[in-house]
Amino acid sequence: MNTKTIMATAAGALFNFLGGWAVFGMLLAGFYRSNTMTYEGLSKGEMPDLTFIFMSGIFSAYLVTYLLRRVGKDYSFGTGFRHGLVVYFCMAAWADLSIYGFYNLISLTLSLTDIVVQGIFGGINGGIIALILGSGKKEA
Repeated sequence: MNTKTIMATAAGALFNFLGGWAVFGMLLAGFYRSNTMTYEGLSKGEMPDLTFIFMSGIFSAYLVTYLLRRVGKDYSFGTGFRHGLVVYFCMAAWADLSIYGFYNLISLTLSLTDIVVQGIFGGINGGIIALILGSGKKEA
């Protein structure tokens, strides 16, 4: 794994963590709470396990980085946005529709909204990752 891959993945993971806190933990927190069923013991309380949240962001950032490294050398924000949008949209659709299909946990409104929001969020993440991959001197 080369330096740019590591840097792009780290930047994507950092955006996932901080951007996720801003978007999902603050901006849309009330919407997510009001569209999620709850019962005793479901949530870890006021503070989730941030270590595992950060780790999940590393894996999704690496997935986008890996994809961008494989599809070509056009590392513009727009190219990264498109690929990140597709990856996050598909991951959210897979997870949200499965959860909605199996459990009485989230509303259909939340499922569909989350798919769109995650897609946009992933697009921004992909754009950031692409900019880092395209910066500086070219690596093999």
